[in-house]
Amino acid sequence: MLSLRLVLFGKVQKVGLRNSFYALVENKNIKGYVKNLSDGSVEITIQNTNQPAEYFIELIKNFNSKVHIERWTANYLELPEYKNFSIY
Repeated sequence: MLSLRLVLFGKVQKVGLRNSFYALVENKNIKGYVKNLSDGSVEITIQNTNQPAEYFIELIKNFNSKVHIERWTANYLELPEYKNFSIY
């Protein structure tokens, strides 16, 4: 299944980003995951979305004022299908 993979850099850990993103998508039938990476960034993988990466970046910025995204990367990957949205 085609998945959008975002990696966010900046003040993105220890500011509630993972829980905020989960709250944003939990009732929208979005599947995938969000997790902290060892380099201080956060990875978000979203399956089967028609929305561009910028859409999700703006959602995060508008929902959680503690998050400060300095830069981000986006690419598409072919991954196994997820059954729900998870926080790791």
